[in-house]
Amino acid sequence: MKEDIIYFPPVRAGAPFEILLAGKSWCDGSYRINRNNEPVYVLEYIVKGRGYLNNGEDVFYPQSGDVYIIHAGIPHEYGSSSDAPWEKIWFNVQGHLMSDFINRYGLTGIWHIPDCGLEDIFLNGVEELRQQVPLIHECASLIILRIIQALSRHLSETKSSLSKLSPEGNKLKNMLDYSIMKNPSISDMAKYIARSESQTIRIFKRDWGMTPYQYLLNKRIELAKLLLINSAKSIKAIAYELSFTDEFYFSDIFKKKTGMPPSTFRKQT
Repeated sequence: MKEDIIYFPPVRAGAPFEILLAGKSWCDGSYRINRNNEPVYVLEYIVKGRGYLNNGEDVFYPQSGDVYIIHAGIPHEYGSSSDAPWEKIWFNVQGHLMSDFINRYGLTGIWHIPDCGLEDIFLNGVEELRQQVPLIHECASLIILRIIQALSRHLSETKSSLSKLSPEGNKLKNMLDYSIMKNPSISDMAKYIARSESQTIRIFKRDWGMTPYQYLLNKRIELAKLLLINSAKSIKAIAYELSFTDEFYFSDIFKKKTGMPPSTFRKQT
């Protein structure tokens, strides 16, 4: 684990905005962060690798090109995968001005923004702060505002693109997102959108670039990683919980997807 961290002088008590830390991290497979009710916002851009973020209600899987936002006052945990550790650029800030930025630009409750392509704005912001210019906290607030504005624009553009997807494709994705622990058949999916089985597969692949089976399998493998890292459940129990036919089939699929069997993955994290 290697980190390049920039530290900043403190501000007066009650200041509307304060940058606490900024920098770049080259994580390893053991990288884990846990926070409970801390008044800190974190903005992180993933340059390389993948990992997970759990806020107690949802689990996200940030990877290369993504941004995640840690919201102040909400317990959370995040960490890097062992087979593809994160390289990331980040800012830790606090103050009611940051809350205003989040609220005014529609990012309340948004934790994960995929495929942003904002490496330059994050990297330039860190390099600007490295100069320790006068009024460093005011300078930082402008850098963070630029990032927030860019994220808001990206979300608006993404929403516009998603609106072009078919209602059936969106409906199917929502169904699968809530069926990771189950085993819906193509027949179930077809009935859900009132289409034939062949139409159902074609609609989903057109909208999401893969078959429903491939989408569901990818989601299950990501959840399996999380369970292997953060629970003491046996591999057999995890396979059963994720609706695989048996632990041997699960282990075979897991190895094909990650390059290692689940037992090795667990030992290395």
